[in-house]
Amino acid sequence: MVAFYLAPPFVIVDNGFENVKGIDVDIARELQKRTGFKLKNNRFDIMNFGELIDLATRGEIDIAGGGITLNDDRAKKFNLLGPIVSSSSVVVVKDHQIKFNSIKDLQGHKVATEMGTTSADIIPPDSDIKVNLNANASLFMCFYSVATGQADSLIADAPIAYDYVKGWKEGNLKLAFALPDTISNLGLLTTKKPKVSAALQQAFNEMCQDGTVEKIVNSYFSDHGDSDRNHFSLSEQVLLKK
Repeated sequence: MVAFYLAPPFVIVDNGFENVKGIDVDIARELQKRTGFKLKNNRFDIMNFGELIDLATRGEIDIAGGGITLNDDRAKKFNLLGPIVSSSSVVVVKDHQIKFNSIKDLQGHKVATEMGTTSADIIPPDSDIKVNLNANASLFMCFYSVATGQADSLIADAPIAYDYVKGWKEGNLKLAFALPDTISNLGLLTTKKPKVSAALQQAFNEMCQDGTVEKIVNSYFSDHGDSDRNHFSLSEQVLLKK
């Protein structure tokens, strides 16, 4: 099974889930071409993040994507493809409302998060800032809650935040600032089954070396200016493999 979490530009769904695309989706499609694996029910599955990680941990998903942060804990459970993109965390607020300029301005305010998220997941550990978490069922609902005034802000990886803000003009959202020292490495999770993981890793390495991964990422980042790209970029690991 190949499954994704909805997180543009990594996973984008159009036309009632009939058209699925994005950085992670395109990479998975190319991996399929190069390794020949079959899709369950001939389709990608879309699910919430908690379900995605739970099923992947149980070994029911062979490839999981959606702008997923790669870390040491996940490396114990999965084979990591990437990092593909390096990103800062940014704060999103409703335009023309509360003025947020630094992490101190979040003190005491409602921060929209997905269910299961704790303040430790979004606020740097060396900070003594206390926030009120506004739990939501999905990433989109986090943006929706800020747009409708149910929360004052949200924190997300920069490319995801930029896509929501630019693609949903009616939300009247804006990027307030980037959190310092919050670089995340984003990529795909794959099963640790030896034969499967080895084949996928080899194909991914070849995609990095022949420039395929860079081409895919840049096709989704091409409309972002230099100010945007200060907060996210193709990872150095991918570029060094060329």
